[in-house]
Amino acid sequence: MSSTLLTISGGDARELRRALDRLQPGEAEGDSAQGLHWAGLQALSLGDGERAANLLQQAVAAAPGDGVLHLNLGNAHLMRKDHPNAIASFRRALELLPSSAEARYNLGLACLLGELWQDALLCFREALRFEPEHTQAIQALGYTMEKMGRADQAIVCYRELVARMPDSVSGWNSLAMALAGTGESSQADECLDRAFALDPNHAQTRLHRGLLAFRQGDLSSAESEFQQALELNPDLVEAWCNLSAVYSQNGRGHASGQAALEALRRQPGHIGSRANLAFALRLQGALADSLDCYRVALALAPRDPQLHWNYSLALLAAGQWAEGWREYQWRFEAGITEPRTCVQPLWDGQPTGGRVLVWAEQGLGDTLQFLRYLPQVWQRAASVVFETQPRLQPLLAQSPLLEGIEICARGEQSSHYDSHIPLLSLPQLFTTAPSDIEWPGPYLRVPQDRLNHWRETLSPWDGKRKIGIAWAGNPAHKNDRLRSIAPEHFNPLATLPGVALFSLQRDTYFTPEGFHRTECPENDILDTAAIIQNLDLVITVDTMVAHLAGGLGAPVWLLLACMADWRWLAEGETTPWYGTMRLFRQPESGDWKWVIDQVGRQLEGLG
Repeated sequence: MSSTLLTISGGDARELRRALDRLQPGEAEGDSAQGLHWAGLQALSLGDGERAANLLQQAVAAAPGDGVLHLNLGNAHLMRKDHPNAIASFRRALELLPSSAEARYNLGLACLLGELWQDALLCFREALRFEPEHTQAIQALGYTMEKMGRADQAIVCYRELVARMPDSVSGWNSLAMALAGTGESSQADECLDRAFALDPNHAQTRLHRGLLAFRQGDLSSAESEFQQALELNPDLVEAWCNLSAVYSQNGRGHASGQAALEALRRQPGHIGSRANLAFALRLQGALADSLDCYRVALALAPRDPQLHWNYSLALLAAGQWAEGWREYQWRFEAGITEPRTCVQPLWDGQPTGGRVLVWAEQGLGDTLQFLRYLPQVWQRAASVVFETQPRLQPLLAQSPLLEGIEICARGEQSSHYDSHIPLLSLPQLFTTAPSDIEWPGPYLRVPQDRLNHWRETLSPWDGKRKIGIAWAGNPAHKNDRLRSIAPEHFNPLATLPGVALFSLQRDTYFTPEGFHRTECPENDILDTAAIIQNLDLVITVDTMVAHLAGGLGAPVWLLLACMADWRWLAEGETTPWYGTMRLFRQPESGDWKWVIDQVGRQLEGLG
């Protein structure tokens, strides 16, 4: 009795149909092993993995020594996403078919899908040893290399693939995305152009063109590519998922949520889409629903660092700080903060007779906000050294809050220490709820000579209300599109009587019409602080300037997107972080006009 080999490497209904056609009519009848085999193949061709597995298990029971039956039973298990049983079936097939490249390749696929990267790698290499021209094994080997973080070796595999198969659309796509992952965007674009020239109607190529545009910040092109991918294949879950992400970046929460739901209708367990839905709900102000959605996602992927990170931000925004700060520690695995390799242990917050190093992380604003916790460290340690960003060192050296604490700039050789802790891990030790925050009063200070210099420089506008404006943050910030404001939105404020507007932007020489520019060294934060101290008011988006003004105790109005950063919570016009700060929130995403109108009315009311 002959058997017909069916492998996942064939990959589609046509291969299944060819396998069925090769069976002899007499072999496909009755309860014989071959008849059960035929029925199992037919179930596979119809996408019925459960029925296929049941029939093929009966076939294996009838003919346990037939390696092909074990191989196709493994295929049925793969269709059911039962990776352990698929691996067991393929291993048995390999025992019976020791020279089969296909058995090794399929075993590699099962290991790959089961995230057994090293085992998959060995299987694909073995498949290529038996069949060097096995192009699917070359591509799978490259994919495995990518999953193992070996991007350069993956690129070598994909280059070999397209050299052997220059008309392979999937090969050019794989090479493009591997190159993009290493920052070779121009080469990736060229590869996708090759794929597009081969088949302009290939949905995966459109998807990857969208991904490259998204990574390059071209949201308009990304949206167009994802939509065209979906026109070609409405069931392409990754396209729905990434379209949802584009909508979120543009502040279109409702559209983002709808796209995420389309993905989840097609694949309910898709983690990325579940995460996007949670973010879209938060973007729309549905914070409780967002938290529920994150919990569902985490039940499906309990070790996903990015999920835990985003969940922590939603918890903190909801004021659920006890759990939020615990989840916030996932920032290291999520790649938000680079972990520090130290011989010394992490400080656990307990009293110590040793010296504790606290090191700054993330942005300048984070450092200015959270340095308030350093005195509490000093209360529990014999001495403290604080390592900060070099730009902030001159300012922090003036702070009365840090008297007795050694301050060094990142990159300098710090003095000996016995334990260490990142700055943003301190709230978990000292703060469990927003009500625990204590406003210590102004804790930043500027040298008198700087204050005098800028008092004289700004004296021509004495008699007017001098207002400093910061309209944009760091463009590299993930949510900068949501938090920054086009400067022309502030034009109505420039027409108010008795008002003089000053640009506090230090990253551009552009000065909007009606604004005055304060010339000072680009990175001299002491000058910026001295200017703020000589203003009547600071109006700013959520950037370092807000924390600088708040720490100085200067009057500051903070303009917030509908989905504000977690530290400002989800509602309220004041914040416990800074006693002189007032919050102005968008009523809905993108509506900065309403915010500026409110600011204008308040300024008119001040007289």
